[in-house]
Amino acid sequence: VKANCASGTVCTDYVASAAQNITLSAPSNALTPSVVVAVPTSVSNCGNMTIDASQSTGHGSRPWRSVVWAVRASTVGADTFGLQTLLSRLGTRISQFVVFPPAAYAVPNVEYTLTLTVTNFMGRSS
Repeated sequence: VKANCASGTVCTDYVASAAQNITLSAPSNALTPSVVVAVPTSVSNCGNMTIDASQSTGHGSRPWRSVVWAVRASTVGADTFGLQTLLSRLGTRISQFVVFPPAAYAVPNVEYTLTLTVTNFMGRSS
């Protein structure tokens, strides 16, 4: 590192600092993500369903380090694979909401619970 030379200044005496290693770590009060997932309370089998996690915060203007969706059905044996796969394909792009026909991914009259866990670049999760 060397001081910036201002215009009209003799800078030949400015020397660079000696090389050194510096370890950077996350602060003890690092930003913790806040997950917000907006979904309708019920949907028609003929319409579209929207899952919107775009209001989630705490990524520090950087991509999420990880995004994990979990899908659970209230009925034992109800298929969750299609919906789980659809959400997982988003990767870390939760700023995009998902619109899909529920008939293609969900069983009628079954309640689904969606859980979203995100981790930011500082390793904090919510």
